[in-house]
Amino acid sequence: MKLILGSGSPRRKEILGKMGYDFEVITVPGLEESEDESLGLEGLSILNAELKAEAVYAQIDDNQAVVIGSDTVVWLDGKAYGKPKDEAHSLQFLSELAGKTHQVGTGVAITTQNGTKTFCEVAHVTFKPLTEADIRSYIRDIPVMDKAGSYAIQDGGDRIIAKYEGEYETIMGLPYARLAHELRAYAL
Repeated sequence: MKLILGSGSPRRKEILGKMGYDFEVITVPGLEESEDESLGLEGLSILNAELKAEAVYAQIDDNQAVVIGSDTVVWLDGKAYGKPKDEAHSLQFLSELAGKTHQVGTGVAITTQNGTKTFCEVAHVTFKPLTEADIRSYIRDIPVMDKAGSYAIQDGGDRIIAKYEGEYETIMGLPYARLAHELRAYAL
């Protein structure tokens, strides 16, 4: 069986690589993700992970392939924080998250010829109180435009994060322990 990561994220590629699997990366450019907050944190992240995995699976000509799709959503008070549209949007996100504890949910979809299995892992992240100058400095120094919530735990996270509960890799974008457990069911 061939393992395919349906994501162009270097962070997801790094995490899956640490698991020791040989895999290929295939993405579907221009795939429109849902922003439907009524689905809740887990529902929204799982739906987008499914959209990614199933779009990649539909492109390949290998019925033995296992495709992994993943989506990370930052969530606070019923609001989803996806990837920022621009610097002003990023400033708004980080200002709203400053000094508060939010959830980070990473949904995963594993698609094969037999269908799609999904799960979501959730971590809690508490931001330090941040001034506008702190936020502007972070945005200037760290590439945040491709990251849910406009931040990366692995990239300057110590500048803005006071603490977290849950798996580090879940916050990064791919739940290591749960995915490793789920992939045992496939002959990879």
